[in-house]
Amino acid sequence: MVDTERNLRFLRFLQNEGLIDDSIVQDLKNKDIDIVSYLVETKKITEQDLLNAYSKMFRLVDKNGTIVNVDKIDKNLVNLFPHDFIVKNKIIPISMSDNTITVATYLPYIDENQIKYITKRQNVIIWHSTPSKIKSVIDSIIQSSGTIDLSTEEVYIEVQQEYDINIEKLAEQSNESAIVKLADSILYRAVRDGASDIHIEPQEKEIVLRFRIDGMLKKMDIYPTNIKEALVSRFKILANLDISERRKPQDGVIKVRISNKKVQLRVSTLPTIFGEKIVMRVQFPDEFSTLKLELLGFEEDEVAKLRETYSKPYGIILVVGPTGSGKTTTLYSILQELNKEEVNIVTAEDPVEINIPGLNQVQIDEKAGRTFEAVLRSFLRQDPDIMLIGEIRDAITAEIAIKSSLTGHLVLSTLHVNDAPSTIARLMDMGIEPFLISSSLLAISAQRLVRKLCPHCKVPYEPTKEKREYYGITADIIYKANKQGCEHCNHLGYKGRTVIAELMFVDNEIREAINQRKATKEIRELAVKKGMKTLFQSGIIKVNKGITSLEEVLRVSIQD
Repeated sequence: MVDTERNLRFLRFLQNEGLIDDSIVQDLKNKDIDIVSYLVETKKITEQDLLNAYSKMFRLVDKNGTIVNVDKIDKNLVNLFPHDFIVKNKIIPISMSDNTITVATYLPYIDENQIKYITKRQNVIIWHSTPSKIKSVIDSIIQSSGTIDLSTEEVYIEVQQEYDINIEKLAEQSNESAIVKLADSILYRAVRDGASDIHIEPQEKEIVLRFRIDGMLKKMDIYPTNIKEALVSRFKILANLDISERRKPQDGVIKVRISNKKVQLRVSTLPTIFGEKIVMRVQFPDEFSTLKLELLGFEEDEVAKLRETYSKPYGIILVVGPTGSGKTTTLYSILQELNKEEVNIVTAEDPVEINIPGLNQVQIDEKAGRTFEAVLRSFLRQDPDIMLIGEIRDAITAEIAIKSSLTGHLVLSTLHVNDAPSTIARLMDMGIEPFLISSSLLAISAQRLVRKLCPHCKVPYEPTKEKREYYGITADIIYKANKQGCEHCNHLGYKGRTVIAELMFVDNEIREAINQRKATKEIRELAVKKGMKTLFQSGIIKVNKGITSLEEVLRVSIQD
């Protein structure tokens, strides 16, 4: 992403020098483009004007913008960088010592941290030149490397014949310096930008890199398709997957340390018509040891009631919601508080997301016969106090979970249901008798994750009287996202996520309604009457507190 804020400072400098006027500044100040190339190509400034400006602001390669002869550039130094990184950042590595790397560019600002990370050097010296000089050298570098033009027919043929590639050669290519550096830089950027998922998606004539940041997918980069097999193989090797198997999905785990953080990546490959797509879930194991419900976003009264509920010796607590709503994180937070020396906690998960000391965690493996049913039946012979079932997927799992909760065990599990009251109907649809549900169920938490407004750039405004009454807003001032964002939120306007939850605690009246097979609507009305906040109402509480925006709450929930 272009640093629009720093670009604006550069544009203001050009304006102060009398090289451009304010209309050009206003036109370009928020555009995510290469402003230097634009200014030169549209003849707003000349390359000599640019050199004169750079001579006052930065180091010049020389007064004419000349760069060392291409033939004299150290190829080993060039190969330290993925070629896509050189092309995107418009840089040329010139020299390197024990602690310092020197590069040339025509952009006013580049990401020094990435260069430090790739080269393992503490200092970066940046020299500046003109677009024509830098681009000429980059073109020479790319041409000498044999990179294939994406417009050629050869790439299309290569895609169709991808299963005929020599595996030994592929393994060798995946360990080449440029591919290793590119893979490392993708992981580094994902951690730096706070991505929860990394998507590497092969298309017909390019590879697309997307990050999921705060629940939203964002396109980060594109790469030439001729590096597809080597890049995918690099991640498969790190995840101990079979690089020769490209026709079936595979799953694995990568464990690395990035910026002094332990990072675990759950890797999933999926064959598509243009090659294997890779999705990697980014997790930080050390953060799970400090999980608490308050930090996830639950309100104080909700946390108190939940703690009272899961302190009971038996019964079942369900956390429901769609994929990516934080269900597992909520359950792990509860387990962290229950994880004591005097209790035996067993979990059945597919997959085991994070290894937690003190828990007996079992990875479900259908091929090995470790099905949910088999594992749960064996749990009952393991003298458990608390059982976590990763997901109730069918009637058999649901029946075992509920019967286990009735025989002296506290059971925690998840279910894919939109709201808390609908969970009752879902269990009945699975064939579970109402009296079993009412006798075992302690509480249901239906939840979603909403993005938090960036505290540095959120925009206050006063809602109209009609909007207050319609949505139940009580605060005098609420906030919305700044469309331009700022450097703290990576110019997204939002940073981080928090939980909004619909908590239904099962008491005698609700048990009676379940036994009578009351409709979901009636159970909902009864739960609300007894104090349950709907998902939307939970979201509005956070709108009133200035934590999130009304638009974000409307995006993830339905007004009741």
